[in-house]
Amino acid sequence: MRTLPGCTQYLEDVLTVLDQQQAHWAFYSFREDSWDGMDYELGDKKVSWQYWQAAEQIYPISFRHATKEFEPIRKRLEQ
Repeated sequence: MRTLPGCTQYLEDVLTVLDQQQAHWAFYSFREDSWDGMDYELGDKKVSWQYWQAAEQIYPISFRHATKEFEPIRKRLEQ
């Protein structure tokens, strides 16, 4: 979960093993509609009520940004 200490290293370790095994992982599997715990572009802090308000209206993309938690995924997307 993105708010737990060590989550960036954990995600890096998991994706490294999947890459070594040539196993597919999907970027979209790290996002959910009703839970923000694996949406690493939100950073390591609790999201505001405005996030959930936006989620009810539209996809809350404006709340996402480059974070250290998202880095393991971002660098693989660039390959």
